[in-house]
Amino acid sequence: MKEQKRKAREFLERHGMHPDSFDLASGAVDFMKEMEEGLNGRRGGLEMIPTYLELAEQLPVDQPVIAVDAGGSSVRVACVLFDEQLRPAIRGFRRFTMPGVEREVGKREFFHTLAGYLEPLLSSSSRIGFCFSYSMDHLPSRDARVRRFGKEIKAGELIGELLGEGLLRALAEKGHGGERRVVVLNDTVAAMQAGKAGSAGRSFSSYIGFILGTGFNTCYLERNCNIGKLSERRAEGSQAINMESGNYSRPPQGTMDRELTGETRFPKEAMLEKMISGAYLGAVVHRTLRRAAEEGLFPPAAAGRLLALPTLSTDELHEFLSWPTRTDHPLGAAASGFDTGERALLHHLCGLLVERAAKLSALVLSATLLKTAAGEDPSSPVCIVAEGSVFWELHSLRRGVEYYLKSFLEDQEDRYFQIIQVQNASLVGAAIAGLTN
Repeated sequence: MKEQKRKAREFLERHGMHPDSFDLASGAVDFMKEMEEGLNGRRGGLEMIPTYLELAEQLPVDQPVIAVDAGGSSVRVACVLFDEQLRPAIRGFRRFTMPGVEREVGKREFFHTLAGYLEPLLSSSSRIGFCFSYSMDHLPSRDARVRRFGKEIKAGELIGELLGEGLLRALAEKGHGGERRVVVLNDTVAAMQAGKAGSAGRSFSSYIGFILGTGFNTCYLERNCNIGKLSERRAEGSQAINMESGNYSRPPQGTMDRELTGETRFPKEAMLEKMISGAYLGAVVHRTLRRAAEEGLFPPAAAGRLLALPTLSTDELHEFLSWPTRTDHPLGAAASGFDTGERALLHHLCGLLVERAAKLSALVLSATLLKTAAGEDPSSPVCIVAEGSVFWELHSLRRGVEYYLKSFLEDQEDRYFQIIQVQNASLVGAAIAGLTN
């Protein structure tokens, strides 16, 4: 099957879509330059949003806090407290529909609905950690202002509103006033915060939050003295930076990347996210397979079956790579008449595109880890708290990320990392932020 692998490599290299089409080390340097531009308020793709949230050295034990995780189409609420081993106890857990999913809602209805979800938990704590997985501008008060929603939420009146303030106002209007505090954060920062509980008993020199699922984002701890765009620049301490890493403006795009992003509504936004996230990776692979069929990489009969495939999702890509000879998924059905060599060529193309996504992920993580100036001691590495179905479930993706990180960070840069997963990371991270900020 070496011939099929060679054909796949040459085709992908010709279009700039092969993992070897970019250099990880120089790519990390370019990415760090854009991180610096964002930290200093210069125009660029990376927003590098200060969150004003710290990562506490110690977690309060046996102190309850109300945690809210609002994202996608659902809201999850619970009371959380940590034992002496930092194990979270999640009590009173309930899941609700996100306001604005089923119909347009105004800001008052939005906040009153959320307040209603919390009413059974209010007697347990006066502190609330609120994970809100949409674009926000953070404030020194630990509140945040809504910038925009995903297309699944219909709540336009909420744009520009302060989340914590709006929730407290709705609680007071329902008769639940008093001294209450809300700390607002997004899911990537929540994942990083959750690493504190997930790493109990281990020594880490810093923490990174990394999400690769439907979307893509990264956060890390930056020293305040390095954040030039802060109006009041502090010499001491550090805070979580929400990088919005999917907006990197200089990713190594190939032919099919440029075609795909050019057809989206905002072609200059989320360029890296459109190359590797779950919402787009299947479409990137689908477009690449169609081009391979059009350029004669496959015989006419096989090419015709690929060209007839209307779409390909990232889940369907995973199904093919996991079970390439089965026909109960779209790509397997399209390849049902392929001979062994044609199926091997198809598998090489798909596998190499997933490997490219892994290398791009490793580029971002490498740059972020190097920027932390941590991880030099192998006994105290940087903790990467990874979340998202694409990272943990897509065939061979995680293995590829770990391979590229080890070969670059450990073998070349002498910097060390450990990737962990925390159960209920958004809820746990929201609870930690609510307790410690």
